[in-house]
Amino acid sequence: MTSRRWTEWFLPEGQAARDASIDTARALLMLYVVGYLHLGGYIGNGESHVGWWSAALTQLVLGSFTFLSGFLIAGRPLRGGLGDVLGFYRRRLLRIYPLFLLSLAGFVALGLTYWVTAAKSALGLSMFWLSPPMTLWYVVMLLVCFVLAPLLLIGSWARTALTSVALLALMALWHTAVTPMDLRMATQFAAFASGVLFARGGWRTQVRSAAFYLATAAAVILQLSTARQDEAITAWTAVPAVCLVPILLLAGFDALAQPWMKSRWVRFLSHASFCAYLFHRIVYALLERAVQPHDALLHWLWLLGVGLPMVLAVSAFIQTAYDDLLQHGMPALSKFARS
Repeated sequence: MTSRRWTEWFLPEGQAARDASIDTARALLMLYVVGYLHLGGYIGNGESHVGWWSAALTQLVLGSFTFLSGFLIAGRPLRGGLGDVLGFYRRRLLRIYPLFLLSLAGFVALGLTYWVTAAKSALGLSMFWLSPPMTLWYVVMLLVCFVLAPLLLIGSWARTALTSVALLALMALWHTAVTPMDLRMATQFAAFASGVLFARGGWRTQVRSAAFYLATAAAVILQLSTARQDEAITAWTAVPAVCLVPILLLAGFDALAQPWMKSRWVRFLSHASFCAYLFHRIVYALLERAVQPHDALLHWLWLLGVGLPMVLAVSAFIQTAYDDLLQHGMPALSKFARS
């Protein structure tokens, strides 16, 4: 690995922001999940910070993450040859899979999930063969999306749209005719496909119409009006919202275009976001076993003042170390990932 000043492990100055709006969205979305939703779950009964609206909001937050993943991978279209598809899988595998396995190992070691569940998750099966692990279900879902991604990246835009609908229909058929699946897979895949379609259509600068705003408002109203229903309903009624709200979010940050969106801190949070999602449960669990204040306010202060900064520091360190390992410590793997 190359030598670094210690500050660069946490605020990597050399890493230019790929896109200020996407970096800002990732940073804020991650803070909601890691710094509020899951952090609050360790305090009191674990539910005092959430309400009937929380599930719907979380669908939109995670859907926005997933939309951005689809949007970004569509920036590199596939020609359709076997080598092109295998190259795509190699790049995706090296970017996320080793870190995911490390996180799974930590979950098993701390008793946060069973080894059988971890094994099914490592194979990408636990969304269809219940039950997936808490929190890491999202990464299992993302792996499935990446496996299916070449089907969305080859051919015309119309073919991508039809393929997306067909895959959602197959998930519904699997759930009803074969065995129950985790329907969050369907909700989030819809967001992923929407991101791919949005990027392939080149519509990023064309979403400021009244019709789009009305459609998005109607989608959110549909989602909220069914928020108290069973997941078998809410997973599907959330689909229009998780497909449209991320577009509105991205357009909003594009229009905002403030200097702070390009700051080192926003880039740092975006840089740490994936590992923060992978490892925050592990950090919180270790801290909870070390110190667990009985007063709710002190508990919040302990986790916000110590836990969250530690999650971000550890996550940035792991991500930077892994990036350096790929780039400098293991050049053969780095070449393999770019091929």
